[in-house]
Amino acid sequence: KCYYWLYYGSWEQTDFRRALEFARLSAQEAAEARAPEQEARAFEALFSLLLDIGDLDGARQALERALELTAPEDRARRSRLLVNEGLVRMDEGRPALARQAYARALELTDGSEGRRFLRSVHLNIVEADLAVRDLDGAERHLKEAWTHAEPDGSMRTVLLAFDGQVLAARGRSAAAAGALRTALGQQPVAEWAWQIEYHAGSVAEAGGDLLSAERHYERAIGVVE
Repeated sequence: KCYYWLYYGSWEQTDFRRALEFARLSAQEAAEARAPEQEARAFEALFSLLLDIGDLDGARQALERALELTAPEDRARRSRLLVNEGLVRMDEGRPALARQAYARALELTDGSEGRRFLRSVHLNIVEADLAVRDLDGAERHLKEAWTHAEPDGSMRTVLLAFDGQVLAARGRSAAAAGALRTALGQQPVAEWAWQIEYHAGSVAEAGGDLLSAERHYERAIGVVE
């Protein structure tokens, strides 16, 4: 468990080399201690790391091992792992399979998982729906995601960013630009700031405002750099 929390601290600081070593040590110690639940947790950590650095094959192997170690009755962990399977499918460019994994994850939920998890799953489905041009599905799951918004409004920026994407897909450029502008006005963290700037650039470009598009794209690059 100590190695696991050392992994977590390193991962949050984006020190992937140390995080990878700590996650491996956590898995190794858990295996020697014959603690399958902790070993599954460590392999889930390895999955997150490998996905972050773009090693899809390694991520898939870690995910498979985590599933093998997870008891059938542990619905909460299995639901999380199915979400992870969906993330891999999306990175593979297979959004239809990602939607299936996310749907299976939702089937295992009972409402006790908390706002953050349920909101994230619905937003993941929105992303997959947009990729396959199922706009009705995207709107439906975005509406569900809003029902799991934080009462303090702390996640409103992310939800507005998805509003902008769905509106843009519907061809409602002005409304999409407004939602994205509002999201940017709430000073999003870097992880979301570049994505919102990118989508705002796409909306501006589609509307023929190339100067605004260029500014948004340049700001997105700046955040990434």
